[in-house]
Amino acid sequence: MTNSSIRYSALRPDEPGSSTSDEVRFGTDPDYFKSAFTYAKYNDLDRMGYQVPQRFGKWARKSVGRFTYTPRDTWEQEDEEVVEKPLSYIELIIVVIAAILAIATMPFSLIFTLKLVGPTEKLVVMRLGRAMKPRGPGPSLVLPCIDSVHLVDTRLNAFSVPPLKIITQDRGLVELGATVYLKVRDVMAAVCAIQERDSSTRTLASTLLYRHVSQKRVCDMSHAHQKRELATAVKEEMGSFTQQYGVEITEVELSEVKVEKAGENMGMAALSAVAKSEVGQQIWSVIGPTLEDIAKEAQEQKKDEDEYTSASLIDLSGLNGEDTLPKKLPQPTGPQVDITKLLAIVNLGIDDSLTHAVGKVYQIHCEGHESFYIDLKHGSGKAAKGTIEHPNVVLHVQGSILSGLLSGAISPLTAYMNGSLRIEGSVQDATSLSHLAQRVSHLL
Repeated sequence: MTNSSIRYSALRPDEPGSSTSDEVRFGTDPDYFKSAFTYAKYNDLDRMGYQVPQRFGKWARKSVGRFTYTPRDTWEQEDEEVVEKPLSYIELIIVVIAAILAIATMPFSLIFTLKLVGPTEKLVVMRLGRAMKPRGPGPSLVLPCIDSVHLVDTRLNAFSVPPLKIITQDRGLVELGATVYLKVRDVMAAVCAIQERDSSTRTLASTLLYRHVSQKRVCDMSHAHQKRELATAVKEEMGSFTQQYGVEITEVELSEVKVEKAGENMGMAALSAVAKSEVGQQIWSVIGPTLEDIAKEAQEQKKDEDEYTSASLIDLSGLNGEDTLPKKLPQPTGPQVDITKLLAIVNLGIDDSLTHAVGKVYQIHCEGHESFYIDLKHGSGKAAKGTIEHPNVVLHVQGSILSGLLSGAISPLTAYMNGSLRIEGSVQDATSLSHLAQRVSHLL
């Protein structure tokens, strides 16, 4: 075949819908055709070289369903009756045989042929694969073997979406569920347009809830008004899907929102993203050294403050010498104490169990009184005037607060902070004297 023998059927530019055409040879002006492949009216199969197959309309209805593919805009109008196509001869013969069989086996066949439809139910019968008009309420007869029945509940139903853990837009984590209320409005579409209506609706509800919540921030779901807006958005989008198979979503209620993780600061997140970018790295190369110097100075200043605080309050390694505090607290006062009487009371509280528990020797220098020591390490322990060699802790205390310290009227920490009590040695060992103070406090 040569190119000169190829012929095309071109549309007239002035009559795009005309069935007449001109036969033109190869080489015609390309502008004569709409496109390189437009040589006939769209979907004009009869002009494309073969016979158009015969087409039959199966159903004529206004409802959404398998046979119309026209979305429903409103639920106000009732469905029109199904226009059933006449049965063929073969189908008619099968129906007659099934009817004769049902009549011949009466009354036993009533178990299979008689269906009782409740006042809130509809019965959809599929006869030889063809849907018949819905039946009910009341009794209905079906034919055995060739009829399959589907009973649809038209009452208001509800199901719960289990709580979902969802990551929000600001990288927070929330947990919430929902309750969906629905009603079947078109029983024919509910049977013919979808296979698993209930499971599909549940999956759709979970998916839409997850998608809508993931587009929100944690703070957007903290108020009741914002939760209602979210529920309305889920309801409207879910209803646009479910109306295609005859189900109306009447209400969506969200459960209480449980915040597992608070949302991040989006401003800081954006700043972090900029810092990680190429532009941010260039900016950091300019201002980075200055910021590092400032950070080092702040860290050194904080370290000095921590050292000062630890030296002023608690010294785990022991303190030697006198501490100078920047602020003096009011001097606590207490009754004057008799050292001889005090030592007698202290000896009453010392025994083997106390020396075994403490195991330290304390030298106490009391201002205005004689020095004395408390031995809670050797033997049964004792308290006496004078000094002892190699004490574990040396205490310098004012005489006016000594009785108050032993009776518990004055806190050792208060006396330590205002300078009335100074410790040489381990502070932890000094606090072990509290065992002795508890024993003799009621005697002072």
